[in-house]
Amino acid sequence: GKADHSCVVIKPVVMSRKSCVQIKKVYDYRDSNISSFLRVLNSQPWQLFYRFNGDIDAKYDLFCEMIKPALDCIPSSYVEISPSGKPWITPVLKLLINRRYEAYRKGNFQKYNHLKIKVKRAIIAAKAAWAQRLKQKPHGIWKALKSVSSKPVHTTKSLHERFPTPIDAADALNNFLASLFSPETTNCLTFGNIPQEEFWDVKIDVQLTSEMLRKLKPNKSAGNDELSPRLLRAAHDVLAGPLTHLFACSISACQIPIKWKQAIVVPIPKVKNPTIGDFRPISLLPIPSKMLESLVLNAVKPKLLALYGSNQYGFRPKSSTLDAHLAIHDFVTRELD
Repeated sequence: GKADHSCVVIKPVVMSRKSCVQIKKVYDYRDSNISSFLRVLNSQPWQLFYRFNGDIDAKYDLFCEMIKPALDCIPSSYVEISPSGKPWITPVLKLLINRRYEAYRKGNFQKYNHLKIKVKRAIIAAKAAWAQRLKQKPHGIWKALKSVSSKPVHTTKSLHERFPTPIDAADALNNFLASLFSPETTNCLTFGNIPQEEFWDVKIDVQLTSEMLRKLKPNKSAGNDELSPRLLRAAHDVLAGPLTHLFACSISACQIPIKWKQAIVVPIPKVKNPTIGDFRPISLLPIPSKMLESLVLNAVKPKLLALYGSNQYGFRPKSSTLDAHLAIHDFVTRELD
């Protein structure tokens, strides 16, 4: 206190992240619910679906109506995910924590003790899975350090200040993203000498569809049909036949169901404090739509690659900018010689 030096006081800066809270929908994929989902699917009269003679849109609507009772067997709820939380906290783990707190608040201590043990095991598993994912990436250690630091993250503070209500901000963001898409055009791009229709023949069978369903990644998001990859994997033996029938009808009619073209657009900020023009849209299409695209791509890709020129390095498997660089270097050195 009697020294001539001024006192230096250091305080940690606490970032306010209340505006960054995300509300996510969580499905209860317990084994009992999955069993109920499969039981209802198996009880549906799929022969009526196969014999239905409507167009591809009507047939897909019938497919959605037949799987809707099975989807009702999977209960759902909403949870709030805060950026200030631990990086291994998943929406499912957050749901378990909320249920534990609810049981304690209601005085149901038997259920509380059961959920307490379940949450403890889930936290251990979530930490292990989070660490394992980081180990598989080259920047895993750096990402782990950033996730536990107090560095500010993306916030929508500017949107809250500019618009009076979240609804107005959402409408403005929706109008901006919709303005980025150009209207349909009748002009077709040419691709050299395209062979006859036999060139585009796509082979589809139930075994191939079932194999694609089993290989789906369960952590991917579902589209507007609410068929998550986890449910499709569990019901691969039941849905392989109806989906194969849908794929065959779509290819034979040269039409895609309209609902397969409708995506759930999720705006992702590109900067820390974004404005309306600083979002990039991420489109979530239905999983069957992407499966059909993959089937068509696998059928025509080898034949299209055969039409590429010798100097085409982009969009070619096992080719990169390094090959283009070596080709240019070889050409220049030969000319110099």
